[in-house]
Amino acid sequence: MKNYKKLNGALTAAVLASVVYLASPQAVAGSVSSVVNLPTIHSKNYAYKAHLPAMGLRSGQGINSVTWNWTVHGWPQGLEVHLCQGPTRCIDVSRQRTGSTSKFKNFQPFYYELKLSSPGNVPVAGLLGKLTVDW
Repeated sequence: MKNYKKLNGALTAAVLASVVYLASPQAVAGSVSSVVNLPTIHSKNYAYKAHLPAMGLRSGQGINSVTWNWTVHGWPQGLEVHLCQGPTRCIDVSRQRTGSTSKFKNFQPFYYELKLSSPGNVPVAGLLGKLTVDW
């Protein structure tokens, strides 16, 4: 009877620990997408930002990859587009309207930053910016 109680207690603890781990966000793989309307650029050398709506992930949650897709009307000379997480963590996606990266390791809110320098002509109509985060 004593061994049964020990075994039952150990088994209960193991099952409970497995359930807690499997229910944690890091244990469950998945993806989430978000879309934002990109701004129309009216001024040269001014950084326009388009913040992506909340994605339902916790700040600091580990992520595996980020896939983006952005569009503006035409392909203007001098257009710079960056995908950012805060002011210092940005990647240049100016020449890749669609792509993927694993450079972002922890979730923080994302935004697109668009800037037009010379010799580009304004206005530049922003269309959509899409982002998919895999964790």
